[in-house]
Amino acid sequence: MRRIFLVLVALAFLVVPAAAQNGTVMPAPKAIFYDNNGAPCDGCKLCAYASGTTTPQNTFSELTLTTANANPVILDSAGRATVYLSATSYKFVLMTAGTDATCATGTTLWSQDTVAAVNTALTNWADLTFQVDTNNDGTNIFSFLNGGDTEKAQINESGDVQFDGDLTIGDATEDDKDITFDGNAQDFYLCLDDSADDLVIGLGGTCGTTPALAIDENRNVTVAIGVVMATWPTTATAANANVADGAAIKLVTSLRATKRDIQPIPLDVARAVSFGLQGITYRSRIDDDQRPWPGFIAEDVELLTRDLAIYAPTGKLQSVAYDRVPAYFVPVLRDHESRILALEAQLLALETRLQALTLKLELSTVPADAKVPQ
Repeated sequence: MRRIFLVLVALAFLVVPAAAQNGTVMPAPKAIFYDNNGAPCDGCKLCAYASGTTTPQNTFSELTLTTANANPVILDSAGRATVYLSATSYKFVLMTAGTDATCATGTTLWSQDTVAAVNTALTNWADLTFQVDTNNDGTNIFSFLNGGDTEKAQINESGDVQFDGDLTIGDATEDDKDITFDGNAQDFYLCLDDSADDLVIGLGGTCGTTPALAIDENRNVTVAIGVVMATWPTTATAANANVADGAAIKLVTSLRATKRDIQPIPLDVARAVSFGLQGITYRSRIDDDQRPWPGFIAEDVELLTRDLAIYAPTGKLQSVAYDRVPAYFVPVLRDHESRILALEAQLLALETRLQALTLKLELSTVPADAKVPQ
């Protein structure tokens, strides 16, 4: 916030403080130079160099910077010249006429280094004005307005900043750009890490220090530790939420169209897994909830079948795919059901045969002369 404030204040000094529709002083159309006696520097030479060097650097004769001036620029009889500067820094040396049109002859009158061009976009007063809130009531202490008297940026005495438009931070260079939030006990930052093209939120005041969340150019979101929600939304699905390290959270689907190489689980495999799993109860070493929980040991499950193991991208064993365990029970249950039905059919047949034998035995014990009741 302080950086934005300083930028706005700096801009204020480049623009004449005035209410909307006020006029401004006209800048000098031509640069005028004087000799050491205060007289117009007739025929003097203005030599232009890159700042801090003796390397010649062009000035220009018009706004589009298409036509370069001669270097040095030869002043007219009134010490005047038309000089436009590019968006860089210059060193200027003013010299007397000398014996030729170069910077090699003549007497140096003065030298000035680190001369920068004024941004012409900020000198177009019709497009941008700056005013101070003379009421000092806390609203819009500084205001930037466009040509239509519409406030485009405001900053009040509380330090609140408002922009009516887009705010761009950075200029596509390889430097990190960040906004720091200065907290009482903890600072936070929002930054662009150009080395990885990531937007990062983290702790501290320097981009990349203790990152908490990062978004890359492919819209992948990386969370450093975990996501804590005050209230998780509920669902009637029986599927577990189990995400391996480095994996994305995705919507679970079990549609046939999403599967290939569909095969039933062989009964012998299903029996081996179903009866090989060792259910346990345990108390967590990493959770606050210390109730006994039912479950499995991942290392034991991996020895039984890797198909029920969950691995991190590094290949390290991480957990058990609890939601896949019931799939191994289905073939066993079906086999048991078919066996039970077969046994029930056999039992029914035996019962029917036993009833027939019992009736035959009873009839064989009736005396021959016994009369059958009418």
